[in-house]
Amino acid sequence: MRMRLKSAGSAAIVVAALCVALALTVGTHRSSLDPRGRVLWKADAQSPLVDEWAEYSTAFHCGRLTTAVRGDPRAKRLAGPTMAGAEVYEFTVSDGDDCYGERSEVGQALPSREDFSHSRLFNDGDDRWISFAVKPGRDFPTTTRHWNVIAQWKQLAVPGQVLCCPILALELRNERYNLASDGEIVWRGPRALRARWARFSLHIKFSPVASIGFVEIWGGDPNVRGMRRLLTRTHMQTLSRTVAGTTVPSHARIGIYRDPTISGTAHLYYDGYTVATTRRAAERNAFGPSTRPWKARSRSAA
Repeated sequence: MRMRLKSAGSAAIVVAALCVALALTVGTHRSSLDPRGRVLWKADAQSPLVDEWAEYSTAFHCGRLTTAVRGDPRAKRLAGPTMAGAEVYEFTVSDGDDCYGERSEVGQALPSREDFSHSRLFNDGDDRWISFAVKPGRDFPTTTRHWNVIAQWKQLAVPGQVLCCPILALELRNERYNLASDGEIVWRGPRALRARWARFSLHIKFSPVASIGFVEIWGGDPNVRGMRRLLTRTHMQTLSRTVAGTTVPSHARIGIYRDPTISGTAHLYYDGYTVATTRRAAERNAFGPSTRPWKARSRSAA
C-alpha cells in the first residue's frame, strides 16, 4: 500500500530528513563504507622500535618492555633494501637462545604496555586486514620439518591457566609458508625462498566461534605484478577461550620462534607490518602506493 504526499513542501521535508539520516549514517560508519579504509596501527620499521612494539622476547631481553631497553641485537631495525620504506626489522636466533623457548620476537603484549597495547589487541568481532613482507635469510632453515613460527596472533596470558599454542600462527617449514590454528596446520601455502621477499595480506575475522571467525589470504612476490588469492575464506576459531568460556583477546608477534631441535643461526627480515580496516589501506602502507589493486572478481576482498 502506497502513501501519497499531499504537497511539494511535504516531499521536500521528507527528502531533507532522509539526507540528514544518510549523513549521520555515513559519519558513524565511514570506515566501513570508505573503500580506502584507514590504518589502525603500523609497525613497519619506519619509526623507532619502542614506538612500534610493546615488548621484546629474546635471549637478551626476555619479556621486557621496549621502554626499558635501549636496544637488542637479536631484534633490531637496519637499513634496507626494503619493500616500502628506509628500514626493515632483522631477527636473529642462535642455538640456545632461550626465552620460554628458542626465540627472537617482538610483540604487542606479554607484557603489555599501559596506554599502548590495548588499542593494538584483537578482540571478538574485529574485522582486520593485516599486510606485511617477510624474507628468510640465506641461513634460515626453510627445509625443516619441525615447527618454525615467524608470525603469531597469540592469545594473552590467562592467570592460572596455560593455553596450548598460538590460536593463529604463520610457520615456515617443509619449504613452505603454512598457517596453523591452535597448533594444527590448516593451510599449506607457497614455496618459501631464502633471500627473497614474499608479500602477504591476511583478512581475519576474530571470533572464538569457528562458524563466525575466518581467515583468507592473498600473497605475491615482488618480482610478479599484483597479488593473488592463496586461501579462500575459511571459517575457523580465531580467538581462544578460557576453561570458563571467556573470550581471550590476541596480540601480534613477529620474529622467530622455533623448535629447539632446529640447529644453527637463522636470520629473518620483516617490512611494512600494517593493520587496517580494508585491504587497500593495509597494502598501500605495507607495500607502497603503487601496489596494484586486486581483481574485482575477488568479491570477498573488502
